[in-house]
Amino acid sequence: MEDSQLIGNTINFVLKKKEKPKKVNEKFKVTEILFVLSAVGVVVFLALLAINPSKEAAEARNLKRSADISTIPVSYTHLTLPTIYSV
Repeated sequence: MEDSQLIGNTINFVLKKKEKPKKVNEKFKVTEILFVLSAVGVVVFLALLAINPSKEAAEARNLKRSADISTIPVSYTHLTLPTIYSV
């Protein structure tokens, strides 16, 4: 009986033996951070080239100017027309 208990205890010991966990380096390396930042910078640069905000703003100002100029003749005719009905 003692031999069977000894064998059972040995098997349990072998099965329950804890292995040391492998050390995982979860920190970011400097090169990884620089790579990500440069990739983000390239994407932002390309987006700004595609949008070109200064050109868009200039085009919006020109559209407003042309709309304002087109209202000048209409308002001038309203001011110069004689009133037919006077109260």
